[in-house]
Amino acid sequence: MKKSKEIIGGTPTEFARIITKKLGKQVFYEISGENLDAEINHGRWIVRCPYCSGAEIADYEDPVFMCLSCFNEENGGRFRPVRFPVDLESIEAELKSRKNENHQNWIPGESLEDLKGETREKESDQNG
Repeated sequence: MKKSKEIIGGTPTEFARIITKKLGKQVFYEISGENLDAEINHGRWIVRCPYCSGAEIADYEDPVFMCLSCFNEENGGRFRPVRFPVDLESIEAELKSRKNENHQNWIPGESLEDLKGETREKESDQNG
C-alpha cells in the first residue's frame, strides 16, 4: 500500500502540524480516547472520523488520527490512537496482487480468506 509520505509528504502527525499551523487551529499533541480502526481504501490506509464525515491518511509507523475537517474538537483537539490489523502484511500482499487500485480495499473484520475470494472473483470477471 502507498505510504503516507508518498501521499501527504510525511506522517499523519507531521501533516497535521503543517495544516493546523496554516489554519491557525489549536490542537494538542497528546493521544486520548479509544482506538480507531484503520482500513484500506483504494490502496491507501485511512481512518474515518467518528465525529464528522472526514477521513485521513493513516500510517502504521505513526498510528494516530487527527481529522483535518473537525480537528477532533469532540476529543478536545487531541489525537486519537489508531489500531491496525495484526496481519496487515498479509492483507497488503493480497491487495497488491490486484492491479487496479480501485479494487484494493479492506475493512476491519474482513478476513484474509474473504480477500482471497474477492481477488479470485475479480480475476474471473476480467477473464470471463
